[in-house]
Amino acid sequence: MKVGLIFVLLLLLLFFFYKSDARKISLQDGKLKIYDKSCNLQIRVKSLKYESDLIDELMIDREYLELPNKQEIVVERINLTNQQHAIKMPYNELIENIFRMHVKEYWEKSGVVIYEGDFYVAVFYKSKNDLTLLYPLDSMMANAIKSCKEPDWSQVKIPKIIKPKWDIKLIITEGLIGKNI
Repeated sequence: MKVGLIFVLLLLLLFFFYKSDARKISLQDGKLKIYDKSCNLQIRVKSLKYESDLIDELMIDREYLELPNKQEIVVERINLTNQQHAIKMPYNELIENIFRMHVKEYWEKSGVVIYEGDFYVAVFYKSKNDLTLLYPLDSMMANAIKSCKEPDWSQVKIPKIIKPKWDIKLIITEGLIGKNI
C-alpha cells in the first residue's frame, strides 16, 4: 500500500513538473513576457486600448499593444465563465473559424502553438477553458516566440489587425464548447 502511494505521488510530481514547463504569456509593467523554464522573452509594449466581450459563457478580453517599432498587436484572453465546460474544438479549427482563414501548424511546444495563415497567430493554453491569443504576427515575430529571442524590429512587418469574429453560432452549431469531463 505504501509503495503504491509513493509511486502515485512520484507520478503526480513528474506530471506537475512536466506541465510547469509550458510556455506562458503575460503582460506586466509595460512588458509582454513570453517565458518557460528555458525562455524569458520580454518585449517593451505600450497599452493602447482595451475591449471586453461576453458571448454566452465565453469571456473575451482584448488588449491592443504598441510594439517598439510602433506597430500594433493584440493579446486576447478567452475564458469560460462555467468551469464545468471546456473548449472542445481543436485550436486550428477555432483559429480558422474566428479569423476566416485556412491555417497550418507552424510550431508547437507545450503551452503554445503557432498557426500560419494570412498572418501568424500564437495560441497559449493553460487549460481547455483558458486560452490567450497573440495576433497578428509576421514570420519574424513567430520566429522570435519560437527561438525566444527579440526580433530585429526594423525587419518586423506586422499585418493589419483583423478583429476575430466570435459569435453565438460558433458555440451552438460548431461545437466550440462542451462538458469538461
